[in-house]
Amino acid sequence: MCIRDRYQRRVHGEVRLMFAKNLLRRAFSYTIRSEGSGFTRKVFLLDKAGNPLSFWSDIPLRPSSGGKDILNMVVEIPRFTLAKMELMTKTAGHPIMQDTRKNRYDKTITELRFYAQYGLFNYGFFPQSWENSLRACVGDLLGDDDPLDVIEVSNQELLIGSIHEVQVFGVLCLIDQGEVDWKVVSLTREFARANNVKSMADIEALFPGRLASIKRWFKTVKTFDGKPENRLHFDEAILPLDKTLEVIEEGHKNWLELKSAQKPSDGNDYGQRLYSKRNEFHLI
Repeated sequence: MCIRDRYQRRVHGEVRLMFAKNLLRRAFSYTIRSEGSGFTRKVFLLDKAGNPLSFWSDIPLRPSSGGKDILNMVVEIPRFTLAKMELMTKTAGHPIMQDTRKNRYDKTITELRFYAQYGLFNYGFFPQSWENSLRACVGDLLGDDDPLDVIEVSNQELLIGSIHEVQVFGVLCLIDQGEVDWKVVSLTREFARANNVKSMADIEALFPGRLASIKRWFKTVKTFDGKPENRLHFDEAILPLDKTLEVIEEGHKNWLELKSAQKPSDGNDYGQRLYSKRNEFHLI
């Protein structure tokens, strides 16, 4: 959606995001409702009639117009914020909530999770995608069991729960605690057009050093929790667009398989575990 077509207003504590009509796309409006605070804060997606939607299931992977490199991104963590907000895949309705962790020094204490350093990007995920945790995807490594991550690397600060059409350019293969956690590099479609960005080289020219800083952020972000550095596979390279689209299509196929999983009648182990995942994720 075009950033310049967006306006926001607060109605009874809600943030309403609306998108004006243009000649290319049908108008779409939705409401982000935030309830509670701290541990109980939940950000929900509602349609314009007030009916609940799932950020994960009810938003299509791609908009109705655009090429294969144009996708819908759901924002979880706005640029330059520290609260680790994320989609709750195992909570009915799939709200966005703040992640929690055990206190580093007293494991009986559960605390809200904050990053120790600001991210130079908007952090989110692609709807209708899943990094399969039941099947190896890079060597013998499994996916991290979450939707496919996407980072939007412009100077814009996007709102939690907002949905944006993004153009993708490349992908990083992060190995996080022994799991594959792909990070797709993108810009909002409007920003890419306005700045004539067509490649990773154009991003580097527009924001010198930013991509290197983002790599360092992902490698070191968990060291502040006393954990070892993450590893960037493939010699820390940002892989090209063709590989990026391959990763995205695989993530979407994984989600379709997950969403349609049926209880096997023949005792198939993978089928049974996939069906259990579908129940765990409230996708029945």
